[in-house]
Amino acid sequence: MKLLSTALFLWLAASVPAQSDKANDAALLADFPKYMKSKSAAERVGQVEALAFVDGPEATRLLISLGLTDKDARVARRAAWALSRKESPAAIKALIDEGLTHRNARVRIGVARALQRRADGQGLKELAALIPKERNGPAKAAYLEALAAHESSLGNEAALASLETRDLPVLLAALDALGASGDVKVAPRIGKLLRHKDWKVKSAALAALGRLRARSSIPVLIDFMAGTRGRLLGDARAALMAITGNQYGSKAEVWQRWWDRVKDGWQVPETLPQKKADLAGYDTGGQTPDYYRIKTTSERVLYVLDLSASMNQFIRYQPRAKGGRKASRWVSTKRIRLAKKELIRVLKKLKKNTSFDIVAFDATVQPFRPRLVPATPGNISSAVRWVEELQPWTEGGAYTKEGWQRGETNLFAAIKWIFGIKGKGIHFTGKLKPLADTVFLLADGEPTCGELIVPDEILAVLEEYHEVSRVTIHTISFDLIGIGRQFLVDVARITGGTFVELGAKR
Repeated sequence: MKLLSTALFLWLAASVPAQSDKANDAALLADFPKYMKSKSAAERVGQVEALAFVDGPEATRLLISLGLTDKDARVARRAAWALSRKESPAAIKALIDEGLTHRNARVRIGVARALQRRADGQGLKELAALIPKERNGPAKAAYLEALAAHESSLGNEAALASLETRDLPVLLAALDALGASGDVKVAPRIGKLLRHKDWKVKSAALAALGRLRARSSIPVLIDFMAGTRGRLLGDARAALMAITGNQYGSKAEVWQRWWDRVKDGWQVPETLPQKKADLAGYDTGGQTPDYYRIKTTSERVLYVLDLSASMNQFIRYQPRAKGGRKASRWVSTKRIRLAKKELIRVLKKLKKNTSFDIVAFDATVQPFRPRLVPATPGNISSAVRWVEELQPWTEGGAYTKEGWQRGETNLFAAIKWIFGIKGKGIHFTGKLKPLADTVFLLADGEPTCGELIVPDEILAVLEEYHEVSRVTIHTISFDLIGIGRQFLVDVARITGGTFVELGAKR
């Protein structure tokens, strides 16, 4: 009897947490529709995040019907994240069967984003089958990007057919999917798009060829390099380096001499050297001067400079010595002084065939010009004087019309400006007019004000912007730690840029 009582006690003790969890889950499911009517987007995001930890088809259906259809993009994106965490077979079945056949295109896009986040590859077969039938461009692009993220070749036939489309986001997504598929047989079809009129398509095609690493692409890339300049010259060089592992710079004749010498017996190496390429050491074809040791072949460049109050703080750094090497001594100066000195040095060295602009930002955005201007002596002189007068906002009590205090860091506004978005709103429309193809973003802190201040939310928007713009953003930080540093690292990673950190060693 005593043994029975003990066993009963242990069973009851073990079952209480389970029953409690089930009760909490039931309460969350019951209250979710009510709380999703809240006027506060932050509260709705919180409800979505809570439902991420409730498994089963009912939670999935609520996230689909109320989360993915929310008018606020932050809520919808978080709902896609929550859906990516579902584990039970019934929940995943509801996600795929009901989500991908939903009449609302926003739901189908959200489900594709959720499947893209999953590590198990669930739903990829269904996504591939839907691509030829999907009439909504953003949804079709989302399907293709999901396949690209999983390096799946399931949708290659549909992706090849999509190379004929005039829908730019779909075309770019198809190139991403084909490049990630590992099927070298598609390389010739991709190579034909190097003759496309849109530079973004050419850039995506070059990236795809570099990722596929087909031997047949080498002469195609060398020929393309011989007839191009600017940003695409650097993209072609990167593709050749990715295939061969060689570092022959940006001169087509050097690559051609190598290829003429080895092509009869040369094979693509299975693995490339583990040592990362030193971009600062590459020849860039005599184009844009390096900025904080980052070189580019681009002729359409935007410099973005942080003017938040913290830029008045001091930093210890190693100045340049002759030949571009670092000096042995460490000096201390204000961050803004160092930033302005480097930017003025670069401006004075810009080539005449380069177009440029400068954007300074704190709580608001202040451009040098509303669009890129040619690097004429007059424009350079004006730009230098403009930069010399820039100062971080330090006076208290001043606010923007949106209610943000001057001197804070509105990184989202700066990112929107990069992509030609100057109005309010965080929803992605797919229509972008980026000012430049290459950007240098210098910032010394994490976002503190703006329409979006959560780094993950800004990065989610940035990923969507980059998918249709192909703008490269190089980032520079001043001795940061924590969230601010990681944010700038992620911005560079997402856009294919380089991250450089300045300041004393820790």
